[in-house]
Amino acid sequence: NLADHEFLLEVPAVTTAMVGDAATLIYDIVTSASSDLSGPTVVRSAIITQTGAGGAGAAAASKRFRLPTDCQRYVGVKVTKSASGDASSLSATLSLLF
Repeated sequence: NLADHEFLLEVPAVTTAMVGDAATLIYDIVTSASSDLSGPTVVRSAIITQTGAGGAGAAAASKRFRLPTDCQRYVGVKVTKSASGDASSLSATLSLLF
C-alpha cells in the first residue's frame, strides 16, 4: 500500500529567466489509475510553491509527505507556472522512501 510509505519531492532552484519576480511554480501531487496519469486526482495541493523574488529566481526546495490511504496506484507531480518564462530544462525528483 503506497500510503504506508513516505515520499520525497525535490525541486531545483530556478533563475529569473525561468520564474520572474512574483511569478510562481506550484507543485501538486497527483494519483491516477492509469500509468500515463490520465484522469489524475490531486491528493496534495501546492505541496511546494516557488516564488520568484528580488531578481534572483527562487531557491531549491524539498518536502516529505505520505499519501492518503485511498490513493490510486500511480503517483506523479503536476507543475503549474503563473507567468511567462521557460523552465522546461528543469527536472523535479519524486522518490519513494523505504
